[in-house]
Amino acid sequence: ACPANVNVQGYVALIRDGKFQEAAELIRERNPFPGVCGRICTHVCEENCNRKEIDEAVAVRALKRFAVDYERLHGRTEPKKKKKQVELRGQDRKIAVIGSGPAGLTVAYDLARMGYHPTVFEALSQAGGMLRVGVPKYRLPPEILDYDIKIIQNEGVEIRTNTPIGPDLTLNDLHNAGYEAVFIAIGTHKSKKLGIDGEELDGVVHAAGFLHDLGTGKKVDYEGKIVAVIGGGNVAIDSVRTALRLGAKTAFVIYRRSRAEIPANKEELEECEREGISFYYLAAPTKILGKKGKVTGVECVRMKLGEPDDTGRRKAIPIEGSSFTLDADVVISAIGQAPLLSPLAEAEVELGLNREGIVSIPIQNLELEGVYGFTAFLRALSMGQKIEIGKKVLVVGGGNVAIDVARSARRIGAKEIHLVCVESREEMPAFDYEIEEAEQEGILLHTRRMPKRIIGVGGRAIGVETLQCTSVFDEKGRFNPQVRPNTESVVEADTIIVAIGQEVDYTLLKAADGVLVTKRGLLQVDNLTYQTNIPWIFAAGDAVVGPGLVIEAIAQGHEAAISIDRYLNGEDLYSDRPGKENIVAPKPEKKFEKQPRVSIPKLDVDKRVESFEEVELPLTEEQARQEAQRCLSCNFCSICKQCVEACEADAIDHEMGEKTLELTVGAVIFAPGYELFDATVKSEYGYGRYKNVLNSLEFERILSASGPYAGHVVRPSDQKEPRKIAWIQCVGSRDNACGKNYCSSVCCTYAIKEAVIAKEHAPHIQPTIFYMDMRTYGKGFEAYYNRAEKEHGVRFIRCRISSVEEDKKTKNLSIKYETEEGTLKQEDFDLVVLSVGFTSKGTIKDLAKKVGIALNEFGFCQTPEFEPLDTARRGVFVCGAFSGPKDIPETVMEASGAAAKASSVIASERNTLIEKKEYPPERDVSSEEPRIGVFICHCGINIGAYVNVQSVVEYAKSLSNVHYAEENLYTCSEDTQRKIVEKIKEHSLNRVIVASCTPRTHEPLFQATIREAGLNPHLFEMANIRDQCSWVHMKKPQEATEKAKGIVKMAVSKARLLEPMKTIELEVNQKALVIGGGLAGMTAALTIAEQGFDVFLVEKEKELGGNLRNISWTLEDHDVRPYMRSIIEKVEKHPKIKVFKKATVDKVDGYIGNYTTTLKNGVTKVKIEHGVIIVTTGAEEYKPVEYLYGKNSQVMTQLELEKHLAAGVGFGKKTIVMIQCVGSREEDRPYCSRICCTDAIKNALKIKERHPDAEIYI
Repeated sequence: ACPANVNVQGYVALIRDGKFQEAAELIRERNPFPGVCGRICTHVCEENCNRKEIDEAVAVRALKRFAVDYERLHGRTEPKKKKKQVELRGQDRKIAVIGSGPAGLTVAYDLARMGYHPTVFEALSQAGGMLRVGVPKYRLPPEILDYDIKIIQNEGVEIRTNTPIGPDLTLNDLHNAGYEAVFIAIGTHKSKKLGIDGEELDGVVHAAGFLHDLGTGKKVDYEGKIVAVIGGGNVAIDSVRTALRLGAKTAFVIYRRSRAEIPANKEELEECEREGISFYYLAAPTKILGKKGKVTGVECVRMKLGEPDDTGRRKAIPIEGSSFTLDADVVISAIGQAPLLSPLAEAEVELGLNREGIVSIPIQNLELEGVYGFTAFLRALSMGQKIEIGKKVLVVGGGNVAIDVARSARRIGAKEIHLVCVESREEMPAFDYEIEEAEQEGILLHTRRMPKRIIGVGGRAIGVETLQCTSVFDEKGRFNPQVRPNTESVVEADTIIVAIGQEVDYTLLKAADGVLVTKRGLLQVDNLTYQTNIPWIFAAGDAVVGPGLVIEAIAQGHEAAISIDRYLNGEDLYSDRPGKENIVAPKPEKKFEKQPRVSIPKLDVDKRVESFEEVELPLTEEQARQEAQRCLSCNFCSICKQCVEACEADAIDHEMGEKTLELTVGAVIFAPGYELFDATVKSEYGYGRYKNVLNSLEFERILSASGPYAGHVVRPSDQKEPRKIAWIQCVGSRDNACGKNYCSSVCCTYAIKEAVIAKEHAPHIQPTIFYMDMRTYGKGFEAYYNRAEKEHGVRFIRCRISSVEEDKKTKNLSIKYETEEGTLKQEDFDLVVLSVGFTSKGTIKDLAKKVGIALNEFGFCQTPEFEPLDTARRGVFVCGAFSGPKDIPETVMEASGAAAKASSVIASERNTLIEKKEYPPERDVSSEEPRIGVFICHCGINIGAYVNVQSVVEYAKSLSNVHYAEENLYTCSEDTQRKIVEKIKEHSLNRVIVASCTPRTHEPLFQATIREAGLNPHLFEMANIRDQCSWVHMKKPQEATEKAKGIVKMAVSKARLLEPMKTIELEVNQKALVIGGGLAGMTAALTIAEQGFDVFLVEKEKELGGNLRNISWTLEDHDVRPYMRSIIEKVEKHPKIKVFKKATVDKVDGYIGNYTTTLKNGVTKVKIEHGVIIVTTGAEEYKPVEYLYGKNSQVMTQLELEKHLAAGVGFGKKTIVMIQCVGSREEDRPYCSRICCTDAIKNALKIKERHPDAEIYI
């Protein structure tokens, strides 16, 4: 939403996290004026802030100011230099920039960072352009502007002040002097004329000049005067507020439209009103009145609003007979700015203007003494020059400059300040808050009044005669005010400041060959590249669009810099530069509580009008972080770029664009994974509101050695170690209220795992898990659950938590729960972890639609019940959590299955695209003495928390033949792999030892690494100091360290004796043996056969099918028997499968890739040769010895019950009890058998289907 593409969400997120310096740097990446924009930016981003849909937009501008103020007051930390340097294409080539405003300095800033040498030529004595001389100090203190400019200069930008471009130094002179490109950004320093009688009177000033005088330090005296400001924009508001600060007795604004239509900032309007500035809405000046050449007042006419024109704004129509007069000593015209084009007007080639050109209001007598242009007024103020104004000041204009002028006049002594504008109060272009502040400062507004003439006596302005304004724009949206005849009135004033607009001042420029401007007064450039009709001349900012916003000038400067860089490098200026799209991130689909926007502190009205002290005050650190927390984080990633800073390998590039690749493939496997449930949806748990409520993945990161606290368990609010931690289960799972009425499969076990690891990290921790059911199905999971409770002291409480409340002082968390006995309890915890479930990715719907696969009601991939890896489209397969929640072992098995199914489709293409990895020639080390390198791993905290790794490294260095030793955080990382290769070459190492974890995991990886360095892979030795030292001696770190030294010493001794070994290739028998002819065996056999390999399938029974023969239907009531018959038929008819029934394995000989197996069928034995073996012998149902099983015919197992049901045995109105976990989850069999619960429900439903009156208890 920011015109300059500043990453708003990123720096707001950094402020939220207390990273204020980082926030300032992130802003400065796209905005070289963050201090300036933190004060005067129009914050268009807030208009697109999704927070507005809940309450109010985030106070983005105030947060920007806070970050830069913090940086300025605490000292700026230079950004970290990246190892991967950006290509500097500029090669110090010279670029000339004319004008040091926001557009000019942005171009210079960007080009300097590209390696160019930009020189900025500024006509004034100080840099900053209109920021320096057009914005009063109470809005933008000069030290803030100086701070931003200093940082720009530090990038290599040269600024030459007091160096106007003119007869002595032309554009062609610059080009001939070696400046290969010129950028024009000279701003709008000339005020527009009112074009009414009396404008020449003494006491009539123009807003641009008025603010310019202030900015350049010229003394301006409005003590006791009445000041009238004409205009409704921000310049008008600046003018009127400035007049008040210059001592004006009264300051008022005349604006032709209503308050609702005033273009000035809302906040500025409100501040005007607080400062006591009056507004005459629906009024337009028609004449400035004067005596003896001095302003005495303004004659105005009242206006009314008609029907909307083409712009959507209601026309301002003069009301006949509504003239009135306002007394004024000073009239400030703030109706706009425009360029001075006289030196360029005679050039031969026209450079056209856009529709934002100059429009003049015909006001008479502008030549009177006391009539000023606002540019001169503000310039004098800014530069510290003396400004003499009358007691009554009148400002003509309704924009922000007019407001600035009026308020400035108050501050330099004006007694009375009036502001006259053609708009109504609602139509004034000034910001509302500026108008309100002006009114607070006592400035009087005269709206809907069109200045007709400035009245003067003896050459001195004494007032402005105005007419009532009836409309402002014509039917085509062009500025064309209409007045009601005979509605004259006069506003008396000593000084009149005209603030109706600004023009670009080209008087100092001598035309370059062919560079001209048209009668509308603005340079014509290409709208995308900002190149003029002279290839080496570019222009942007006010010189192109007329008076505009600072942030828009910055945005144009960025684009112009890109164009200049491309032009100088002979590249296409248009390529890959689409027009700017205002893309707004969608509001997150979660509930947010209303939270009031921070109230920006401001200087008291009584104090502010007496000086140019800054009106808006900074936020406190607490206010800033609290306001930043209101951000909804609409983008999943805030692009704060902290990952870029953290990545030592410089591997992250946010500027990298997406690429479209077109691949020709025979099969597709979908494994896009899942997303964690957004716990903010369950607002009762306080996630996102309470710092000490985390989701399970966040807590997992805390436990990690590479996590935010280096593996130390602390809570986020105060970084203190928690004593009591609670886990709440089933958050976003098994919950109809949030549409997730499924089990996420992994949450119970990972909660137990986290509780145990937390206890291992800090034995004082007291973990409690609140659960509904502990679903620890999986290999070894139930036993792990039992150990957690009995050995580690993890407390398990069965209940459902309804809410979590935070103690505001301690940040502890209170949980209320009801025990199984019905007792209500309350308990406090230091930290709460929400065991969040799995949900499908929100972005997957579009992808699924493109590919043609179906999704189920929960957004997971829809798969056939008997083919869980297939999708609705042939050749497209799925695995992992995309088809539904599952744990890691299941995911790995599914991945293997999906790969096998995909291989079946493309089996004919196997080995056609293989490229053999090339290694460097192997180094002959046979004649070398052993030169051993030892790399010792911290393995995060797995080793480093218990073994003094540095001590082991120093010990290794002392061992003979060790020529290099070092420690690494993770030796298995790619960075360390590259480092090992470098160190082998640097130190001529010929043996390598890695002391880390088990060789089973990483030995092949390290062997491949040293092969990259030219060493034989068998010149590698691995020492397992994790399993053998840190894990078994974690409570005795000294002993663990000494043992690690001993193991390293043994590894070194062995490494001295290592010799290169040659690798030989062995033929692999490409046939498979599958043992077991049940569903798993038949599926494996078919999958291997469909890949083109021969398969031997062995089944001990007389027929295939295994346990599948005992199952008749599924939970979804699909008949299993037809499926079983079809797969048996496929197996028995497949030409590459040979089935052996009623056979058993008698003997297996051989080795991997080459086995000989003897099969026995009765007395007959058969030998078969094959390369692999798959065992799928299945399991059998437990036959109980308890519960009268085998003694009473009414007691049976679920499989036996299913056989009865399949045979049609009825149960009438019997009462049926199903007892679960018989033979499971007990001492002899400490595991969950997983299928029993579903089988019980399936059979119960079948009974109820046939016998609705049956009573069933599970």
